[in-house]
Amino acid sequence: MDSAELGTPEIDVGLFPMMVLALLQRHVGRKRALELLLTGDRLKADEALRWGLLNQVVPRAELDATTRALAARVAGKSRAVLALGKSSFRTAEDLALPQAMDFLAGQLTLNLGTEDAAEGISAFLERRPPSWKDR
Repeated sequence: MDSAELGTPEIDVGLFPMMVLALLQRHVGRKRALELLLTGDRLKADEALRWGLLNQVVPRAELDATTRALAARVAGKSRAVLALGKSSFRTAEDLALPQAMDFLAGQLTLNLGTEDAAEGISAFLERRPPSWKDR
């Protein structure tokens, strides 16, 4: 594994890392976020992975292949459904749970009305790969 590090070194030059503050609070919790923001400490990749800041850590030599493989997996999905899902994810993230559930129920209704949802269900039942129309 490479010795890549993540950190917020702005504090070391007299700047508080304002723009990353909200993201760190949400991803690592208040105590860990505040410690990183106040100290400017850097995290090794394996620690950032444990804290949930990274999805996976791969050796530098495998990075391009791993990135391409992930991109290929996502590229094989319906673009319309991915767009709806990403938008829904971002909106629901900042809602209280009851409001998020109500919002997402409406989004599911929209999703079920797409041509690609019908195609995906048909393809599953017919045991064949789906042919997305991105609608």
